[in-house]
Amino acid sequence: MATKKSKTDERKKLVEQILLSKGTSYDEWLNEAHNNFIMQNVNLLSSGLDKLNQENRNGGDL
Repeated sequence: MATKKSKTDERKKLVEQILLSKGTSYDEWLNEAHNNFIMQNVNLLSSGLDKLNQENRNGGDL
């Protein structure tokens, strides 16, 4: 039976092959995925802060 690490390595190699066939590297894809995740969180936090600031200006509770 394969170990967890070797299964992960096999999956990574498969993903790398698929990405390379589409013209991108694993590192490029990973960086883009991380950037998208970070931007989603930044936008979520920004939206929450905007709502909080609006409520504070209006003197009400959330």
